[in-house]
Amino acid sequence: MDRFAGRGGKSIADYNAYRVTGARSSTATFTKINTAPIASVTFTDASVAPSAYCYYVTASLNGIESVPSNQAAAAILVLPPGYKNSFRPCALIPGRQPQD
Repeated sequence: MDRFAGRGGKSIADYNAYRVTGARSSTATFTKINTAPIASVTFTDASVAPSAYCYYVTASLNGIESVPSNQAAAAILVLPPGYKNSFRPCALIPGRQPQD
């Protein structure tokens, strides 16, 4: 069963993920970070250190890649010892309370 179907009903077989360290930029050089095609709709970039990153993905069908997706930004932070999480969600899930 096809996970996704594009124009003409052909399935998108795989994805590739690309990353650049630093701020978003139209002139930045992105590096492919997956060693094998990604067959899932999720991907964990486990090789990052504290910094700011930008990502995009491409779809691949029979070795032909799509144009890049929109860029997504992420930041990996190192919190000081003893940091107390003050994050409070805007909406609580019924039956669940935030943890201190």
